Amino acid sequence: MYLHRWTDLPMERLSPEITRQMVVGERAMICLFRYKPGTSEPMHDHESEQFSCVLKGRVRFLLQGQDIEAGPGEVVHIPSNVRHGAEILDEEAEVLEVFSPIRHDFLSKVGA
Repeated sequence: MYLHRWTDLPMERLSPEITRQMVVGERAMICLFRYKPGTSEPMHDHESEQFSCVLKGRVRFLLQGQDIEAGPGEVVHIPSNVRHGAEILDEEAEVLEVFSPIRHDFLSKVGA
């Protein structure tokens, strides 16, 4: 068993609009993303099942032609291999995302 504190974890700047922190286990990972208003995540898919928990702000998730708007206290479940993207609406957003299995493409970018 391990204790992790977000305040102690390194923050990666993925772009001027997006930062990410991660805790990685053997078969799952959790990531805390912070987005500036108006940021978009392009449509993509991956093997990992994903749970996106909106902590702050409002996010429009785009899922194979379906739009779901979520705010604080709401969770969007994205099954494995489903094409999806997101748009951050009118304020900064924090989204906690759980992935299983681990997104190895995220690990390859650590420290890059």
